[in-house]
Amino acid sequence: MKPRKLMYLTHRWLGAIIALQLLAWSVGGFVFSILDINDVRGTSDARAQTHEPLTPQSMASLPEPLSAMLVDPSQPRVASLTLIDRGLGAHWEARDAGGVLVYRMLPDGTPAGQITQSQAEQIALHDFLPESS
Repeated sequence: MKPRKLMYLTHRWLGAIIALQLLAWSVGGFVFSILDINDVRGTSDARAQTHEPLTPQSMASLPEPLSAMLVDPSQPRVASLTLIDRGLGAHWEARDAGGVLVYRMLPDGTPAGQITQSQAEQIALHDFLPESS
Protein backbone atom coordinates (compact mmCIF):
# COMPACT_ATOMS: atom_id res chain seq x y z
CA MET A 1 0.00 0.00 0.00
CA LYS A 2 1.29 3.43 -0.88
CA PRO A 3 2.23 5.73 2.00
CA ARG A 4 -0.15 8.41 0.77
CA LYS A 5 -3.11 6.00 0.76
CA LEU A 6 -2.11 4.66 4.20
CA MET A 7 -2.04 8.22 5.60
CA TYR A 8 -5.43 8.92 4.04
CA LEU A 9 -7.03 5.81 5.56
CA THR A 10 -5.41 6.39 8.96
CA HIS A 11 -6.61 9.98 8.97
CA ARG A 12 -10.12 8.91 8.00
CA TRP A 13 -10.39 6.22 10.73
CA LEU A 14 -8.92 8.44 13.43
CA GLY A 15 -11.38 11.16 12.45
CA ALA A 16 -14.29 8.73 12.67
CA ILE A 17 -13.22 7.45 16.10
CA ILE A 18 -12.74 10.96 17.47
CA ALA A 19 -16.08 12.05 16.00
CA LEU A 20 -17.84 9.17 17.77
CA GLN A 21 -16.20 10.09 21.07
CA LEU A 22 -17.25 13.72 20.69
CA LEU A 23 -20.78 12.65 19.79
CA ALA A 24 -21.02 10.41 22.88
CA TRP A 25 -19.61 13.20 25.06
CA SER A 26 -22.10 15.72 23.66
CA VAL A 27 -25.10 13.41 24.03
CA GLY A 28 -24.07 12.54 27.60
CA GLY A 29 -23.69 16.22 28.47
CA PHE A 30 -27.08 17.01 26.97
CA VAL A 31 -28.79 14.20 28.90
CA PHE A 32 -27.17 15.22 32.19
CA SER A 33 -28.13 18.86 31.60
CA ILE A 34 -31.78 17.81 31.35
CA LEU A 35 -31.74 15.70 34.54
CA ASP A 36 -31.99 17.20 38.02
CA ILE A 37 -28.50 17.93 39.34
CA ASN A 38 -29.15 16.05 42.60
CA ASP A 39 -30.02 12.92 40.63
CA VAL A 40 -26.91 13.32 38.50
CA ARG A 41 -24.65 13.68 41.53
CA GLY A 42 -26.31 10.79 43.33
CA THR A 43 -26.36 12.61 46.66
CA SER A 44 -30.03 12.05 47.37
CA ASP A 45 -31.60 8.79 48.42
CA ALA A 46 -34.81 9.12 46.45
CA ARG A 47 -36.81 6.34 48.10
CA ALA A 48 -35.45 6.31 51.62
CA GLN A 49 -38.29 6.63 54.06
CA THR A 50 -37.00 8.50 57.04
CA HIS A 51 -38.91 8.90 60.24
CA GLU A 52 -38.84 11.66 62.79
CA PRO A 53 -35.89 11.49 65.17
CA LEU A 54 -36.72 10.22 68.63
CA THR A 55 -37.52 12.70 71.36
CA PRO A 56 -35.86 12.43 74.77
CA GLN A 57 -39.17 11.17 76.22
CA SER A 58 -39.29 8.25 73.82
CA MET A 59 -35.67 7.21 74.45
CA ALA A 60 -36.90 5.10 77.36
CA SER A 61 -38.89 2.90 74.97
CA LEU A 62 -35.83 1.91 72.92
CA PRO A 63 -34.59 -1.69 72.95
CA GLU A 64 -32.23 -2.35 75.87
CA PRO A 65 -29.01 -2.90 73.84
CA LEU A 66 -29.59 0.34 71.96
CA SER A 67 -30.37 2.47 75.00
CA ALA A 68 -27.40 0.97 76.87
CA MET A 69 -25.09 1.88 74.02
CA LEU A 70 -26.42 5.43 73.94
CA VAL A 71 -25.61 6.07 77.60
CA ASP A 72 -22.23 4.29 77.54
CA PRO A 73 -19.55 7.02 77.87
CA SER A 74 -16.97 4.87 76.06
CA GLN A 75 -19.10 4.90 72.89
CA PRO A 76 -19.16 7.81 70.41
CA ARG A 77 -21.69 10.52 71.19
CA VAL A 78 -24.89 10.16 69.18
CA ALA A 79 -26.59 13.33 67.92
CA SER A 80 -29.46 11.71 66.01
CA LEU A 81 -31.14 8.34 66.01
CA THR A 82 -33.42 7.36 63.17
CA LEU A 83 -35.41 4.26 62.35
CA ILE A 84 -35.10 3.90 58.59
CA ASP A 85 -35.70 1.41 55.80
CA ARG A 86 -33.24 1.60 52.92
CA GLY A 87 -34.53 -1.52 51.20
CA LEU A 88 -33.13 -4.16 53.57
CA GLY A 89 -35.80 -3.81 56.22
CA ALA A 90 -36.02 -1.34 59.05
CA HIS A 91 -32.93 -0.61 61.11
CA TRP A 92 -31.65 2.08 63.47
CA GLU A 93 -29.06 4.57 62.25
CA ALA A 94 -27.21 6.51 64.91
CA ARG A 95 -25.20 9.50 63.68
CA ASP A 96 -22.83 11.91 65.37
CA ALA A 97 -23.10 15.71 65.21
CA GLY A 98 -21.29 15.73 61.86
CA GLY A 99 -23.80 13.33 60.32
CA VAL A 100 -21.35 10.42 60.25
CA LEU A 101 -22.93 7.00 60.77
CA VAL A 102 -21.82 5.68 64.17
CA TYR A 103 -24.07 2.62 64.63
CA ARG A 104 -26.37 0.56 62.47
CA MET A 105 -28.65 -1.76 64.43
CA LEU A 106 -31.59 -4.03 63.80
CA PRO A 107 -34.97 -3.04 65.29
CA ASP A 108 -34.34 -5.18 68.39
CA GLY A 109 -31.07 -3.33 69.10
CA THR A 110 -28.59 -5.97 67.97
CA PRO A 111 -25.72 -4.68 65.81
CA ALA A 112 -26.43 -4.98 62.11
CA GLY A 113 -22.80 -4.77 61.00
CA GLN A 114 -21.57 -3.53 57.68
CA ILE A 115 -23.62 -4.21 54.59
CA THR A 116 -22.38 -6.74 52.08
CA GLN A 117 -21.91 -6.11 48.38
CA SER A 118 -25.15 -7.93 47.55
CA GLN A 119 -27.03 -5.84 50.12
CA ALA A 120 -25.54 -2.66 48.62
CA GLU A 121 -26.72 -3.77 45.19
CA GLN A 122 -30.18 -4.48 46.61
CA ILE A 123 -30.31 -0.97 48.12
CA ALA A 124 -29.22 0.56 44.81
CA LEU A 125 -31.90 -1.36 42.93
CA HIS A 126 -34.49 -0.32 45.51
CA ASP A 127 -33.48 3.34 45.21
CA PHE A 128 -33.12 3.69 41.47
CA LEU A 129 -35.37 1.20 39.72
CA PRO A 130 -39.05 2.03 39.42
CA GLU A 131 -41.33 -0.13 41.46
CA SER A 132 -43.44 -2.54 39.43
CA SER A 133 -47.13 -2.00 39.89
